Amino acid sequence: MDLVKILKLHFENNTTAVSEKSKDYSYYDFCRYCLYARAYYVEHNIKKVLITAPQGFYAYTLIWGAYLAGTTFCPVNVGLPKDRKDYFIKEFEPDLMIDTEIQNNAISNRLTTPDSFYKNIDQALTGFEFEIPQIDSTAYIIFTSGSTGLPKGVMISRKSLNNFISFSVEEFSSSPNDVWGQYSNLGFDISILDIFTAIISGAILVPFPGTAEKLLPAKIIKEKKITIWHSVPSAIDLMLKTNHINKDIFGHVKTMIFGGERLFPSQVQLLFDANPELIIYNCYGPTETTIYATYQKLAVHNYLDYCTHTVSMGKPLPNYGLVLQNKEENLAELVITGDFIGSGYLGLKSDSSNTAFKEITVDDVKHWSYATGDYVEFVNHNLYYVCRKDSQIKIRGNRIDLSEIDYALREFGCITNITTCIEDKVIAFIVLEDYSEAKLQDYLKKKLPPYYIPNKIINKKSFPFNTSGKIDIKKLLSELA
Repeated sequence: MDLVKILKLHFENNTTAVSEKSKDYSYYDFCRYCLYARAYYVEHNIKKVLITAPQGFYAYTLIWGAYLAGTTFCPVNVGLPKDRKDYFIKEFEPDLMIDTEIQNNAISNRLTTPDSFYKNIDQALTGFEFEIPQIDSTAYIIFTSGSTGLPKGVMISRKSLNNFISFSVEEFSSSPNDVWGQYSNLGFDISILDIFTAIISGAILVPFPGTAEKLLPAKIIKEKKITIWHSVPSAIDLMLKTNHINKDIFGHVKTMIFGGERLFPSQVQLLFDANPELIIYNCYGPTETTIYATYQKLAVHNYLDYCTHTVSMGKPLPNYGLVLQNKEENLAELVITGDFIGSGYLGLKSDSSNTAFKEITVDDVKHWSYATGDYVEFVNHNLYYVCRKDSQIKIRGNRIDLSEIDYALREFGCITNITTCIEDKVIAFIVLEDYSEAKLQDYLKKKLPPYYIPNKIINKKSFPFNTSGKIDIKKLLSELA
């Protein structure tokens, strides 16, 4: 797919490209700002740009401008602590930083705000005649969360991004008639799907930039008449807690895409109860595999065929392969292969002990691969996520699948829950109104083997979330200390 050629078709289009809270921007405006950003990057020889800006028109055009210029962009969440930003700067070594906050530091001569960057926008070029950048260059770098140590910068090539966007535009059936909700922070790679797929398809892109919008998304979904929604599943729980999962909110939504966390059957059922016409996608893929690597399409008439304790991960994207290694009982670690996964980690060679990228041989054919560290299983010919490889637990010789505990808690009526294991103790965090530990324990004893029963159940009013919108398990555990 030629993203440049398609964007060129939007240039004289006065329909809305980005709809913010108080202002709409046309596709003509969008293209003009993109061209200005592209020209700036090229003129000033900007090979790498770090973008720290709220979700919205400026951030989107800065990212698109980088793509058009062949500049590698690194989007960073505005809410990150300064120390974490400084670490990203040190590792990424940008030629230019565009940040909403100007701070005194050693690279102040390479730092500007979005407003300052666009101060001469009236001088923007008005044509699309330029060379398309080399396809094998790095399109963007996203830093991982650093859950197992310092964050690593994942390098994603232009060919990998193009391959994914070609898939997403076709599979998710986005069109100029759609309004696309852009929920995830820019430092979370699934936001790349929104920014490129919505614009390429001519849809209206609606950002959810602030805490208020993220905690109460239903208001914007209704006001903007969003038709395509993309987020982590935790967003469903937020709307459930505020009684916003109903036909009034979701009646005009046609497609919902979820990834980044396990999706539960109870969540899917709630959405279909609100709107039986929905098409729901459950997607899976570490940052290292270019946004998503597998997907499962669900409709109201067949979704139960793809459900056990969680919803199936589905099948691999075109040009991707799945390999199961380190099989143990009915579990195996998932390895993803293909020419369109990440190129590796910034500053690390492929043979480094700190990288899971490497070349493997499958059926006498060499493939570029990424070992996910995720355990999966096949049930009735469907693939399901079980847990992280490094969080596998056994108690008194019995293997415990934490997803089964989470499933039982959901069935009991927990609005949100997550189960973990610390020092051989199973701990379940839940959000449940009218909580009765005795009733819950009795229910779990009827549903689960004795060794599955959590050693401790902690009922919370709400859960903390990290910058990717996922439940912040680290913060939950820190509250136990």
